[in-house]
Parts: sequence; structure tokens; C-alpha cells
Amino acid sequence: MAKRRFVLIGNGYAGQFNKKAIDAVGGELVACCDIIPERASAYEGAKPYTDWRKAIEEENVDFYVICTPSGLHYEMTTELLRQNKNVIVEKPIVMWPEEMDIIACAERSKGICFPVLQNRYNPYVDYLKKKVLPRMGEVFQVHFAGYWRRDPQYFTGWHADIKMAGSILHLQFLHHLDLICYLFGKVDSAQALSATKKRKIEFADSLVGTFNIGETFGTISCSVLPTIREETCLTILAEKGFVEIGGKTLNEIRKWDAPLPPPDPGIRPDFNRYPGYTGSLALHPEIYQNIVSVLEEGSEPFIPLESALISMDFVFKLLGQV
Repeated sequence: MAKRRFVLIGNGYAGQFNKKAIDAVGGELVACCDIIPERASAYEGAKPYTDWRKAIEEENVDFYVICTPSGLHYEMTTELLRQNKNVIVEKPIVMWPEEMDIIACAERSKGICFPVLQNRYNPYVDYLKKKVLPRMGEVFQVHFAGYWRRDPQYFTGWHADIKMAGSILHLQFLHHLDLICYLFGKVDSAQALSATKKRKIEFADSLVGTFNIGETFGTISCSVLPTIREETCLTILAEKGFVEIGGKTLNEIRKWDAPLPPPDPGIRPDFNRYPGYTGSLALHPEIYQNIVSVLEEGSEPFIPLESALISMDFVFKLLGQV
């Protein structure tokens, strides 16, 4: 079986997580592209580029991996799809409602777009979706709270620029909104109150909202201002049970009253670590195993593009953009 070849576009922290996933599936990093020369030259054996367009012009590989600031994802992804390339792109895949036309671009392409939403591989979420929720009857309410402190120094450079960052829903909480859609379906309507309380940024640092998915009601509360570092909580109130998952990023069972016993705590997932804080779950290798199997075995993508765009629609509805 031939070793799969990759080009990495953007080599910040997300780029490093994806490089580890490339290694985990036995892939070869052919080239690394970053506007900072030292980052582009970080990996022995990978040709460095500071111009991403030149990299895709010169390197013909199996996958191009986009790990740049969020506001560049749409432009790069659509350009690669027009060239019939296979693209792996970090979240968020789009930033604005008008960019949802990426689906039409993907349908015309011979390449495949693979969104990176690795928290869907959270073993607790997998157990809920496949085993528990089908036995819980009607779901009455779903509540998510996310309190991830991000100090002022985090919001410098592109993280403070609305065109590049979008909102705290794009930056910090998209994985969690995606899990709501993954578990329960497309959000029919949503609305929110939001404000910029303390951080010197162009978008709200705090948001409280409501939504419905059919007859299921839900709430969301998000902030980057708490004194604690990270805390999340997903609560499900159903006809035949009550479940609450919490921890830094939904990696702990808090309450469990369901038709099946709770999952084994030994499968508790780990999370990605950054200087001074933690982020989403460290499950990139699982994403890559599926992606490689799509090419080698004809498997179905675990996270189809259409599915990833459903969670972006949720974001746009909460922000009042659609």
C-alpha cells in the first residue's frame, strides 16, 4: 500500500496537531508552507514554502492540509477544489453565510473536502449517539455551557480581527455546537444576546442563546471571561433519562440516568494543549485514519462536508446572520 503524501499549509499549533496525525497514519509530509520561514522549515525532509499558491502549483500529493487562520480557509479550500485536489481543512471551514456556496464548488470537483471536527470521535459522544440516545425516547431539552478563559494576550493578531476570527463561536465553541447538530440534527431556529464585556476585540466575548431542533428546545451560554481556565457542560433531558457531560471539553461524565450504564471512564479522551490553556480533543489521528481509508478502501467520509456546514448554519443563526 503506497505511503500517502501530504502538503501542510500553515504550521501554527493546528498545523503541529495535523503533522502528528500524518505521522500516525504513516504519511509523508512532502512540503510545509507558512509565511514565517522558520515554521515552513520546521520538518526535515519537507520542502519549505512561504507562498501557498506556489506550493500547490509545484507539489502534486494526495492531500493538502489547511491549518491557516480561519478567515483564509474558504479561499484556499475552494481554490484547491477547483484544481480537483483532496483538501483537509481545520474548522471553521467557512466564515460567513455567503461562503456556504462551497458545497457547489465541492460537487463540481473531482477532489474531496474533509473537514476537521475531531471531537465527533469523542468516545462518550459516540456511545451516546449510537447506543444511548436511541433508547432515551423524546428529547425535551438540550443545554450547552462553555466557559473557556482566553486572556487579553490571546486576542492579538488575527484572533482579534473579526474578518479572520469571526466570533467566539468560530474560535472556541464550534466543536461543541457541531456535537449538538451531530447528536440531534439541524437547528431550525436560534437567537442570542451577545456583548463585548472586557476583551478588546471586534466581536462579542459573551453570548447567551436559545434554539430548537424540531420539538427539542435548547440553550447555549458561552464566554471567554471566566476565572477558571476551561469548563464545558452538555445536559440532555429526555423522556427516559438525564445525562450531563462536562470537563474541559466534554471529557467527563457528570450525571448519568439512562437506559444503559455509563461508558467506561477508562476511555476518557485527552485534549490538545497550548501554552497556558487547553483546547479541543486530541483526536486528529482518528480523523486521518478515516480520510486515508476513503482513498484506499472506498470508505465513506466520517464527516461529510454537508454535515460540517450544518454546524456553521447553527453559528450563523445564533449570530443573526441568516
